[in-house]
Amino acid sequence: QMCIRDRRETGEFLKFNPTLPDRWDAVRFKIRRHGSILAAELTADGCSLQVTEGEGVWVQGDDGQVLLAPGDELFVAASARR
Repeated sequence: QMCIRDRRETGEFLKFNPTLPDRWDAVRFKIRRHGSILAAELTADGCSLQVTEGEGVWVQGDDGQVLLAPGDELFVAASARR
């Protein structure tokens, strides 16, 4: 089963609908996008994202599109649907 359902690259921003498999507590991974690297940690509550290298990255958050600047952190709540 996929850890992130519907991760979408629109060309303008990344959009996440985070869902962790029932048997997992958490997972950490990195995403490379246009030369930037995002560190992600997915838990049952949602996904925490942080740009660790490169320029800011546009991400669709719970409150709309935001430019995630290097060093800033964004939390995207887990989806209610399974």
